[in-house]
Amino acid sequence: MERLAWYKLVNGLPLEDLGAMMGRDPEQLSDWLSGRHKPCQRNSVKIERFLNDRVQKMNSTNRPK
Repeated sequence: MERLAWYKLVNGLPLEDLGAMMGRDPEQLSDWLSGRHKPCQRNSVKIERFLNDRVQKMNSTNRPK
């Protein structure tokens, strides 16, 4: 959740936009990020995939041509 919170912060994303990007309800993201609830294993895997995909896209965009 720390990586997801960092991603949200550095990209200046409101919960609504992050939720739309991830296909998740913003309220659910709020619960996860605040620590009120923890994502189940399946959702944890999806969060990791989402973040890894974003990092990969950032890396491919920043490569010199």
